[in-house]
Amino acid sequence: MGHILFSGPSGFGKTTMAHIISKQGQVNIKAVTGYAITKPSEIISILNTLEN
Repeated sequence: MGHILFSGPSGFGKTTMAHIISKQGQVNIKAVTGYAITKPSEIISILNTLEN
């Protein structure tokens, strides 16, 4: 499975959907709170830690 990035307002079920997809696809999930990211370099750092 490829990488998926959800975006949208709080409370719209992004994390829930990510967990459902992860469980159904039997793959690991890396969930990051958007508020924790303040610079583009932080996104790059997170993506670099992911396994294919």
